[in-house]
Formats: sequence, structure tokens, C-alpha cells
Amino acid sequence: MIDSRIPPSLWPDNETTVDLLGFDNLVDELVAIVQSPALLPLTVGVFGDWGSGKSSLMQMAAKRLRDSAAPDGSLLCLEFNGWLFESYDDARAALMSTVLDGVAARLRTIEKYRGLTRRLVRRVNWFRFLGMAARGAASAGLAVATHNPALLAGSVPAAEELAQAFAIDRPDEDAASFRHTIAGFRSDFEELLASAGLECVAVFIDDLDRCLPQSIIETLEAVRLFLSVPKTAFVIGADERLIEQAVAQRYTPDQVGQGVSRQYLEKLVQMPIRIPPMSFSETETYIALLFAQHALKDDELEKLRVAAAENSRRPELSVSMNYGIARSVLGTVPDDLGRLLVLAGVLGPVLGRGLEGNPRQTKRFLNTLMFRRRLAARRQIDLDPQVLAKVMILEYCHPARFRELFQWQARALGKPPELLWLEGAIAVPDKEKEVPSHARSWLGDTSAEEWLRLDPRLSDVDLGPYFHFCRERVAGRAPVAGLLSQEGQQVLNSILGPSRMARQRGLHRFPELVESDKTGIVEAMRQRIRTVPEKTDDINLLIDLAGADPAQVPTLVQTLVELPHSSVPTGAPTRLAGLTGTAPQFASQIESLLQDWEGSQDKRLSTAARRRGQPRKSS
Repeated sequence: MIDSRIPPSLWPDNETTVDLLGFDNLVDELVAIVQSPALLPLTVGVFGDWGSGKSSLMQMAAKRLRDSAAPDGSLLCLEFNGWLFESYDDARAALMSTVLDGVAARLRTIEKYRGLTRRLVRRVNWFRFLGMAARGAASAGLAVATHNPALLAGSVPAAEELAQAFAIDRPDEDAASFRHTIAGFRSDFEELLASAGLECVAVFIDDLDRCLPQSIIETLEAVRLFLSVPKTAFVIGADERLIEQAVAQRYTPDQVGQGVSRQYLEKLVQMPIRIPPMSFSETETYIALLFAQHALKDDELEKLRVAAAENSRRPELSVSMNYGIARSVLGTVPDDLGRLLVLAGVLGPVLGRGLEGNPRQTKRFLNTLMFRRRLAARRQIDLDPQVLAKVMILEYCHPARFRELFQWQARALGKPPELLWLEGAIAVPDKEKEVPSHARSWLGDTSAEEWLRLDPRLSDVDLGPYFHFCRERVAGRAPVAGLLSQEGQQVLNSILGPSRMARQRGLHRFPELVESDKTGIVEAMRQRIRTVPEKTDDINLLIDLAGADPAQVPTLVQTLVELPHSSVPTGAPTRLAGLTGTAPQFASQIESLLQDWEGSQDKRLSTAARRRGQPRKSS
């Protein structure tokens, strides 16, 4: 029989208009801004990390605006996702067409406005023509540069053919013509809004940070140059760091260093709304409401959601929703939900700390945790959710330590003595000397010490069953791409790219990533090395990552320990020894590996290890 503390289904990983995150205040603020005529035209930025709830907040606001709109239809809400159009259309033209189609739908039955609409459509087609012609030129240039005529096979048609297809005369492309086209479009667009009787057109632009830099710039240009006219409001949801990085590509390094990309974004976005990470108590409330979502009817869930929102405004309450609050709101809490709410209180602090208050990561973590408990229950194995959560935090955030703990428990048949020594040293610092040398690197490693302090203590727990259901990570086949945010994926692509400049840019951005992204990227590199250990470039890149972020040194050392000595680059000993200056807390691990290499049967490696750090003799 499956444990009743396991929800009957998992949670979908997509946006929603059901507010379980306590976004009421942010939604109120966003709606009030859009509904203020004195502020229009206006661009609002909904900024937050990947998985912070930007899309959900925007959908809640759009629904609120539509529900509260006057019956005269003076408010029009439109949605645009540039990522869906990427590679299929010019970003400027796609956004402009979306807006025009929405407004023109109000006027299709009025004959006298059809000419105005057609004129605007022709202007949009002109920009679509320019975008496709530019892509065609780029394809042709690439074909010539790479001596690969096949690239022309599916390329964009010639400019004359495009112009004929779009039913436009080929326009002049000088600056004066371009300025005239911008002014003409804005004038016609203003007239169209007035003709439609609209007091506000609110356009919600989502997933902009998933697009390539060129598409991001084109979309921002469409907003700034063409569409930002009286009675318009644009709401852009994105990670502002990625937008700034896209803008930065248009400027020189000196200009970027002077903050030009930040200034560009500030001029475009008049009202930023930033979504902060969840606190530990907010994480507990979110988990509690997720559990309630599966266990209660919609009207009962709404009562809990409203109560949680009201409680969040009361500073004397440390948590907005738990078992006691649910019982006071509902009168009676079903037994199954009661057990889940108690579990939410246990998981909240653990996940709040380990996943840095990210809603999407929290939901994905819960899906994995509940899925594993369900698998175990079908085998009549009861995995304690608190223990499983703590083990999974190590798995997700510190994979090198996770593998080390796996090896310890495997040798000790489930109960590693190293945990007993480490937990004792954390509780009583004087006991640090009792910790054996092979485990001492956990002490002094801030993230490892924080994990050891999490409840519950594990030294008396048989960890064998828990590692059995986490064995895909032990085998090194972690689903890395599914855990990386958009920024994390971009950094990984830069690091693995052919351009040295791109690699340096990726390494520079790496330390600024959230912990889960850094872990995922390092794990991706580790998997590549395990697959092709002879590829020295990947090994050197992993050393570079550890140099950029010393917290990755244990994973680097563990990876190098597992490599055949013949696969270790000759320069690795010197580079590894150099890391002791930036990561002194891992010096003993590094030195142990270097001593092992000194005794290697591979003369090339043993010589390099003995000479590490020594200046080369001039010939």
C-alpha cells in the first residue's frame, strides 16, 4: 500500500493563474500601474531568476486586467512569446504583427479603416523583408567563408523575390527613409488605436530571455521605436541579467564597463518589478499549498490561499500556512493532508536553504522526491521524507560530496562512521581532531558544513535504501540540461563553444550563477570527461571552472582521481597545485592526488607531478 503522505499525482512545471506564491501584492502593483492613464506609454519589467514565477505573475495580472475591464472594451490585453517565433520570423515584425492583429480585429467590419490597417501591415512587411534579406545575406556569407555551398540550399530568397512575395516595392534603405518609416508607422498606429476606441493596449511579452541576443534586441527596438505610443503599456518578463548581456554585445568592452547596457535597459524600462527569492517560511507555505492543491477541492484550496495571503502581511507570524492554520480555516483537515502539511514544515527549511528559494526548483525537487518515495512504497520500503530530502539536497547541490558519501556508506553497509565523526565535530568543534584525514575536507567547506547542520542527523540512519533510489546520480547520468536555467545553459554553451573569447566570457559569468546552475555545468563537464577521458580540452575546462569558483575543487579532484593516468594532461599537476592558493580548504585533497601522481607508472605524469610549480629551464 502506498504511503498516504505521498500525493496521488505530481505538479506540472508550467505557469499558472492560481497564486500559491503570495504574489497578490505584486499583481496589485502591476495592474495598478497599467491602469494609470497618466503613466502611459509605459514599459514595465518583471524581473527575476529562472523559475522565480515571472510567467505566472504576468498571467495573473493579465487575467485580473481582463476580468476587471470595462464592458465598453476600451482595454485590450495581448500576449507575445518571442521564443515561439525565433528562427521562423523577424522578431520586430512578429511583435508588431501580433499587436496590429489584436487591434485591427476591432475594426475589420469598418470599411473606412481598412486602408489604414493595410498600410500598417505593408510597413510591417517591409521590416520582415529587411530581416529575412539580412538572414539570407548572412547565410550566403557563411557559405562563402566555410566553402560550403550546401548552406545556400535552404537559404532565404533574393531580396527582389522577397519584395515580390510581400507585395511591396523595394524601399530605399538610407537613414532618412528609415526614419520616415518609423515616424509614419507610429503616426498610423496612434490613429489606429484612436479609431478602435482603446484607452489602453497592454502587451505582455514573455520568455524574452530565452531568445538569442539578436532577437532580444529586435524585440526591444520594436517596443522603443514603433509601438511605444500613447495608450500603450508593455510588460516584459525576463531575467534582467540576460537582457543586459544581450544589449552589451552592441557596445565595446569599455562602454560595457561604464554601465552602458544597464543605462539602456533603464531608459527602456520605466517601472521595474523584481521578484525576490522565497524565504524559508515562504518555501514552507508554498509546499503546504502545493500539497493542498492535490488534496482539496477548489473552493477549499482558495480559502487556504486567501488565508496564507492575509497571514503574510502579519509580521508576528513566522509562517503563513501550516497544519494549525489550515485546521482553523477549514475546521477539519483530512488525515492525508494533515500528514503532508506536517511534512511541509519539515521540508521548508531544508529546501529553502538548499534550493535558494526558487519555486520551480522546489516543485521539481518535490516531484522527484515524491516519485522516489512512490517507487519505494511499491517495494514495501518506507523512505523517511526528511532523510530523503537531506540526501537529495546533497545530490542536487554538491554532487562530489554526494558521491563521496555514497562510497562511505557502501563500505560501511549503510551507516558510514565518517558521518558520526563529522556530525560530532560540527556539534563540538573540539572533536575536529577525531575526524580522519580523508573526511576532514568537509570541515572548512562552508556548503558542506551547512548541509551537516541540517536536520535530521544521519549517522544512525541506514542510507543504503536512499542511495538505491538515487542511483542514477551515483552512476553519473544526472539529467543536467533539465536542471539548468536559461542563463546556465547559455554559460555552458559559451564554455563549450569554439571561440576562445566566448569561453572566457562563460568562465567570467560562471561564479555569478546560482548554485544549482554551477553544479549542473560542472556535472555536465564531468560526464563529458567520463565519456571521452582522452579529451584534454574538457579536463582543462573543468580545471578552469574550479579556478573560477573554488567550491568546485572537490568535484575536480574526484574526477581526476577516477581518470586513467594516461588521460591526465601533462600540465594538470602544475595547474592543480596552483589552486591551493585560491582554495586552501582543499589543499589536503589536492596534495593527496598530486602525491599519487608522483608515484604513477606513467613517467610523463609522474615527472610533471614532481616538477609542479617549478620554473622551466631555458634551453
